[in-house]
Amino acid sequence: MGKDAFDVSKAISPVALIQHFNDHRIPLVLIGAKACNVLGSSRLSGDMDWAARIVDADQIIDLMYELDYRMPLSVDSNQNVTWAEKKTVAKNYANRAKLGALNFYLRDEQGEVIDQIDFVFENPVPFAILKRDAAIVSENPRLACASVDHLIQMKEKRIAEGKGKDTDHTDIQFLQKVKSKKKGGK
Repeated sequence: MGKDAFDVSKAISPVALIQHFNDHRIPLVLIGAKACNVLGSSRLSGDMDWAARIVDADQIIDLMYELDYRMPLSVDSNQNVTWAEKKTVAKNYANRAKLGALNFYLRDEQGEVIDQIDFVFENPVPFAILKRDAAIVSENPRLACASVDHLIQMKEKRIAEGKGKDTDHTDIQFLQKVKSKKKGGK
């Protein structure tokens, strides 16, 4: 699970994922590095992050398990992962642990992780506001991307909490440039 880059050729595309969730009426807002990519960043990221509502957690688990993604239950000191192979186990764990996010991984035939998709419930910006202020970057399927200001706010909060990475600083610099170009009318 510790790989930085995954073999994304077998992973679901953001368009296919959002269509799958739209079909089931589960609202999502793209956040993280992929949202920066939508805005023009060239930084590569091995995962995809979505803001979601906690009330949709069980449905999210159902839909991700339909797509063959699985949730980890634990990782031991040797980096061995215990997976929730059944969605009922994943739901019980998620409900018991009161998680602020759900992390899903797609594995190849040898069990190696090839994709990661995260659904984040606890954000510094409430989901309703993220959704209201999101830029619609595609209508078919409808794809909402968090606003530049909200992306900056989320990255700054990660850094302030000591959870930030160098890439968060890089993303903030990129987002500040996007924001200044918008203000300048360019």
